Amino acid sequence: MRKRITSLLLTLVMLLSLASALGGTASAVSGEKEVNSYAELKAALEGNAYYIKLNRDIDTMYEFPHGLTPDDVISISSKAHTLDLNGKTLTLRTKSDINSGAMAYIDLVDSELIIKDSLGGGQIRLYQSSKWSIPMILVRSESALYMTGGKLTSIANGKNTPGQTLFHNAGDLEIQGGELYCTDRDDNVNITEKDGVLEFGDDTCYAIYSNPKAGKEVNIEGGKFTGVLRFEVNPDNKNVTTISGGTFKSHVGFFADRGILDGAFHISGGTFSTVGLYKKWNEYWNAGLHDARHTILAISGGTFDEFNVCLNDDYWIRANKTCPYPAFQITGGTFKWLEINILMNETTEELAQYYTAEAFRHILDGSCVNIKGKTYIADNIYEAMTYYYDTDTNLHVYEFPLYSATITPAGDQENVEIRLDGKSIKCSRDEPADMVYLDNSTAHTLTFQWSPMSQVLQDAGYSYVIDLTGTTPDRGKVTSGIGSKLTQHTVTIPAGAATGEYIFDLCLSKKKDGSIIEPSSSHYIVHIYVKETPKPDPVLTGRIYHPSAIVYGSPISTVLTGLPEGLSEADLSYQWQRRYSLGYDWDDIKGETNRSYTPTAEDIGENTYLRVTVTAKGYTGQLAGSFLRVSKASNDKEPVWPQLQPEKDGSGQFTGFRILNWKDDQEYVYTTTQTEGWPEDAVPISSEAVTGLTPGSTCFIYTRCKGTDTIKEGVRTGSGTVLLADPENLYKLVLSRNGRPYADYGKGNTIFLKKGESVTLDVSMNPANANKWQRFTFKPEWVDTVPQYTVTTSTGSNVVNQNQAVTSITITGKETGFTSLSAEYPGYPAPNRYGSWSVLVYEDPAEIGTNADIRVTPSSLPDVTLRPGEKLDPPEYAVSVFPEGAMGNYRYEWRVLEENTGASPGSSPTRQVTDNGYLSVDPKTGAVTALKPHPEDVSAYYKTVGLCVVNQAGNPLPGFLVSYQAAVTETEIELAGLHISHEKLRMGVDATYQLTAVKDPANAPGDITWTSSNPAVADVDKFGIVTAVAEGSAVIKASCGGKEATCTVTVELSAGHNPFTDVAEDAYYRDAVVWAVNQGITSGTSATTFLPDGICTRAQAVTFLWRAAGAPAPKSASMPFTDVPKGSWYYDAVLWAVEQDITKGSSAATFSPDVNCSRGQIATFLWRSAKSPAAGTANPFTDVKADAYYADAVLWAVKEGVTNGSSATTFSPDVDCSRAQIVTFIYRHMTK
Repeated sequence: MRKRITSLLLTLVMLLSLASALGGTASAVSGEKEVNSYAELKAALEGNAYYIKLNRDIDTMYEFPHGLTPDDVISISSKAHTLDLNGKTLTLRTKSDINSGAMAYIDLVDSELIIKDSLGGGQIRLYQSSKWSIPMILVRSESALYMTGGKLTSIANGKNTPGQTLFHNAGDLEIQGGELYCTDRDDNVNITEKDGVLEFGDDTCYAIYSNPKAGKEVNIEGGKFTGVLRFEVNPDNKNVTTISGGTFKSHVGFFADRGILDGAFHISGGTFSTVGLYKKWNEYWNAGLHDARHTILAISGGTFDEFNVCLNDDYWIRANKTCPYPAFQITGGTFKWLEINILMNETTEELAQYYTAEAFRHILDGSCVNIKGKTYIADNIYEAMTYYYDTDTNLHVYEFPLYSATITPAGDQENVEIRLDGKSIKCSRDEPADMVYLDNSTAHTLTFQWSPMSQVLQDAGYSYVIDLTGTTPDRGKVTSGIGSKLTQHTVTIPAGAATGEYIFDLCLSKKKDGSIIEPSSSHYIVHIYVKETPKPDPVLTGRIYHPSAIVYGSPISTVLTGLPEGLSEADLSYQWQRRYSLGYDWDDIKGETNRSYTPTAEDIGENTYLRVTVTAKGYTGQLAGSFLRVSKASNDKEPVWPQLQPEKDGSGQFTGFRILNWKDDQEYVYTTTQTEGWPEDAVPISSEAVTGLTPGSTCFIYTRCKGTDTIKEGVRTGSGTVLLADPENLYKLVLSRNGRPYADYGKGNTIFLKKGESVTLDVSMNPANANKWQRFTFKPEWVDTVPQYTVTTSTGSNVVNQNQAVTSITITGKETGFTSLSAEYPGYPAPNRYGSWSVLVYEDPAEIGTNADIRVTPSSLPDVTLRPGEKLDPPEYAVSVFPEGAMGNYRYEWRVLEENTGASPGSSPTRQVTDNGYLSVDPKTGAVTALKPHPEDVSAYYKTVGLCVVNQAGNPLPGFLVSYQAAVTETEIELAGLHISHEKLRMGVDATYQLTAVKDPANAPGDITWTSSNPAVADVDKFGIVTAVAEGSAVIKASCGGKEATCTVTVELSAGHNPFTDVAEDAYYRDAVVWAVNQGITSGTSATTFLPDGICTRAQAVTFLWRAAGAPAPKSASMPFTDVPKGSWYYDAVLWAVEQDITKGSSAATFSPDVNCSRGQIATFLWRSAKSPAAGTANPFTDVKADAYYADAVLWAVKEGVTNGSSATTFSPDVDCSRAQIVTFIYRHMTK
C-alpha cells in the first residue's frame, strides 16, 4: 500500500511543480482545490480534485443548523485525494435524530485518501448528537487511508455513549503521524472491568475499530491515540496489523476468532497503557483458540504499562502437541506490569510445573526475563511466579504479576540441526523425527549440531549438560556424555551394519548453580531403519543361435551360450514370435513355448520373420534370437515320366503333341535341343496338348513336381522325346529297370552290370503307339561285338526285325570294362540309332568309384546367415549309391569354397577348403562356424558350403554333391526398446533406490546410460542408483541406442517414503499404505513387505480402525465375546468397537476374530465408526440389495468417495477384503 500511496504523492508533486512552471497559482491548476465551506469540501472530495486544502475553518452548523443527515455525508468512490487540513479545523455536527442508516461522515469506497496538515494544528472534529455510533471515516471496499498529520477527534453524544473515529472495514490503513481521539463527553472510553476481565460494550469509544477483510494491512508507525484501539482478525481473511511506534493512552485490544490461519498482530515498538489479547467476544485469550495455525500476537519491543493474559491448560497441554505456533509470543519489551496467569487441571504440581515451562518456551521463544536483576528462562520461570492449588476449582494456578520486567532476546534457542550424510533431516524438540530409511551398503554419518549458549545466559550462571543415548538392532547401547562447551557430535553407522531400527536421543539440559533445571531437558530423537541393500534381479546374459537350417516342416533347434553359471533348463522359458515385416511388433505364437519350433505355412513369406525369446527365473530381461526367414522344404519326389504322342493340325500336318499321362501336380516344359537336368530357357507347357510347332521337328519334354507355398519345385527331372511325324514310326526306345527309366543323355544313362551276372531291362516305344520301325540290332556302337557283354532280346536274339515286337532285353556281363549299347539301324553315312546307353561291367563295385549313380537327399539345402562366433550343425542328409559299394575307395567330406587368387589361366577360380577366412567347416560333421564378415558386404556375403567326394589321398574332387549358401554378417540383434523397473517412484529425502533398465532384447547391442532432469532433487549414478536429495520432482532417464525409458521420482519428506518392495509406486493403494504406516495403523508384514493382496481378518480390520481413531482406551472392561481372550493383541480394539457400536459380533457371544473380513463388513464398520450418517440415494450396484445389512453403508461409502466398487455395476460385498483394500477404504474416509 505504501508504494501505491507514495506513487500517488509523487504524481501530485510533479503536477504542482508543473503548475508553478506554467506561471499559475496552485489553485489554478486543474484538480487542486481550496475550499471554504462544507459544500465545497463535499463537492471536491466527491469530484475529481486530487489535492484539497482547507482555506478556512469550517463548521457545518452554519450550513446545516440542524446537523448533518445521512444525505449530507461525504461519499468518495473510485477517487484518489490528498486532504490538507492546512492548520484549519473542520467541525462536523450530526442531527440529533440521525439513525444508523448513515455508514460514515466520510465514506471511502474503492478510493485512496491522504490526510496531512501542512501548517500544523489542523483537525477534524466530530460531535455526535445521536445515540448511534457512526464513525467519522469508514475505510472499505479496496480503499486506502494514509495519515501523516492532523488530529481526528470524535466526541460521543453524552456520558456512556459510543463513538468511533475511524472504522476500518476493508482496504489498507497506514498511520505515520497525527492524532486520533475518541471519548464520550466526560472523556471516558467506556470499558469496564468485571471479575478481572475487561468488557467492551455498545458504549465503548473507539479511536480505531479495525475489522478488515480480504488480506488487507494495518500499519501504524507513529501518532497519538486516545480511545480504544480494536484490531480483529478472522478465519476468512489474511490481514496483518503491525505497530512499530506511537503513543497509546487507552486500551489496545487484539481480537481473534477460531480457526485463524494467516492473520497476525505484530508489535515492535510504541508506548502503551494497556494491551490485551482477546477471543471474540469480550473474553481474555484462553483455550477457545487452540486451533490457531499462526502466532496471533507477537511482541518484540515497546514499553507497556500493563499486559494481561490468562491461559488454561487445554491449549498448551493438548493443542500445542500438534500446533507449532503459540497464541502469542513476547521476545522483547519493557513491562511495568506483566501478568500471565496459567490455570491447569493436572494431577500433580510437577506436571503443572512442566506445562508451565512448555507454555513459556513458546511464549518467550528463546528470550529471557529480567526481574529485579535476576534472569529467568522458560525452564525456570515458574520460580518467579506464585503457585497455589485452588480447591474450589481443583486447578493448579501459576500467577505471574511482575513489576518492571524486561524481556530481551537471550539466545535461549538450541537451534539443533541433525544431518545425515551431510544433509539435514527434519526434527523437532521432544518429538521423534520421521523414520529415515537407509541401506547398509555404505557407512552413514549422523551429525548433531546445536547453538552455543548465549553469553547473556552464561553471564547469568547457566550452562549446558549434553548427553547422547540410543539403541541399535543388535541390542547395543549408545551412551555418550558430551562436553558442555561443544556444539557438535557425530555418530557413524558402519557399512554392513545390522539391519533394523536405530534410535538416537540427543538430550540438552540447562544447569544453574550446580543443579539441572527441571524440566529443561530437550530431547531430539532420530529413528533410522537400516535395511539390506536392495538387490535387483540380475540381467540375463547370453547368446542364442540356431544350429540347423530354417526350413518348413523341419524343427528349428536352439542353442544358448554364455548363460549365467548355474542356470538349468528348468529355469528357462521360451516364446517363439512372428512378425510380418521389419518395423512391426513381434506377436507371440500361441502355444509355442518349447526350445524347438517347427515352422508352418504361416511362417513363409518374403517379409515374414521368426525369432525366439528366452527368459530365466530369477533374472530380469530377455534374450532374443536372430531374425529367421523360413525356407520352403526341398522336394525329392520322382516325377512320372511323360508319355508323348504327336498330333496333326487341321491341314494334316504334325504340328503338335499331347502328353498322354498329364499330371496336375507336375510342371512341364519343352525345348528343341537336348540338355541334362532342368532346362532354364525352356518353353512352359500349360496343358496336355501343345500346338503350333514345326512339322518334322523333335521336341524334348521335361517334367518335375510343382512347388507349393511350403515346398520347393522338385529336383528330380523326368523327360521324354517326341518326333512331330507319323506316330506309327518309332522315334526312340526307352529302357527301364524296376520302373526307373535310363536317361537317354548324360547322368543316369549308364547301365551297371556285374561280371558273370545278367540284367533284364524293360523296353517301351516312343511314341507309345509306334508300330513301324526298321530292322535294328542291340550292339555296341560302331562295332558288332565287344568282350564286355552279350545281349539278347525277347525275340530270342539281339536283332529285332522290321515291325517285330520287342518287350525286353537281357544283358550278361563277360569282361570288366566301360563300353556302349546302341539300338542301331542302317543309315548313311553312319548308322542311325533308336537309342544309345553306356554300359559298365564290374567285378568289384569299388572299381566303379565316382562313375556310380550318386544321389543325395535332400537334393538342395536352404541358405543360412550367421554372426561371428555362431555355429551351425550339419544339415540332415542321406547319400545313396548305385551300385552299392561303388564308393568304397572314397569318402564324403564338407568343404567351403575359397577364391583361388593364384590360379593359373584356365584353372578353376575357386578351390575347396575347410577354412576360407570367413567360414570354417568341420569336414567330418559338416558343422560350420562363422569367423568374420566379408569386408565388401558386412550385411550378407554368401559363400558356398557343400558335400564333396574326397579320394584316398585326401584331395577333394571338383564339384559338390549338394550345397548351400552361408553368409556371415555383423548385423546386430535389433534393439526394440528399453524397460525400466519403475515408471513412478516416491522417495524420502536422503533415501536411495536401485532402478534397473533392461534392453529388449537383453542381448541387443549398446550400453545403458542414466541421467536426471534435476540432480538437485534426485540424482542417479551410472548404475541406476537414485539418491533423493531434496523435495521436488525429477525424471530419471535410461538411454541406449536411441531408445529411452523414464521414471518420474517424487522426493518427499521421509514420511512419504514407501519402504515396501511389494507396494508398487503406481499402485492405487500406494499412498494409503504409506499413510497407514506413518499413522501407526499398520507396520507391514515385515520391514520391507506389506503383503497387499493378503486377506484381512475381522480382528485385523477392527484393529486398523481402532488405531486410525488414535487407539483410545476402552471405557469398559467387560468383553461380551468368549472368543476374544484378554491380553490378545486385538482385545482393546474389539472392546472399543463394541462400545462405539461399530460391531455387534458374529453372534451375541462371539466375534469370530480369525474369520476373513468381507468388503460388505468393512464398509459397515467404517459407516458405523462415522456414526451411521445418511446414505446416498443412488445405488449403482446390482449385487447390493436394498434390505442387505450393509446397503446403507455401501451407498454412504460411494457418496463419500470411499469406494467405487469392484466394477461400475458391482460391489462384491461377500468377497474377502485384502489388506490393500482395507487401508485404502480407511485412508479415503479419514483424509477426505
